[in-house]
Amino acid sequence: MARLHAAGIAAGVIVLVGAGGERFQAGHVRGTAEVLTRMQLGEDDIVYFSELLEPPGSEYERRVRAEGVRSLDAREVAGQRAAIASSFRPADERRPPRRARYDLREFIY
Repeated sequence: MARLHAAGIAAGVIVLVGAGGERFQAGHVRGTAEVLTRMQLGEDDIVYFSELLEPPGSEYERRVRAEGVRSLDAREVAGQRAAIASSFRPADERRPPRRARYDLREFIY
């Protein structure tokens, strides 16, 4: 990331929220925040938060059901998004990256 920033190129990072359900929620928040912190994102960068979509009958749905993993509800997904956003540290606290919602449903037609 440092090379991109040195070249004047901003980064756009998509963070998947809701993956792993309730069982892996804490680890997902912690790991994602760590990765974002290591990226040293700044004011020209943007972090997109994209909610996991579980298509009915998908392989992901079959596997999490077989493992007994409960999917997060809308409130829990919002909480996970907030926890990730507040847990990572940008390169400069005064100039954090922009944050936006990325809803894949808006691009499916």
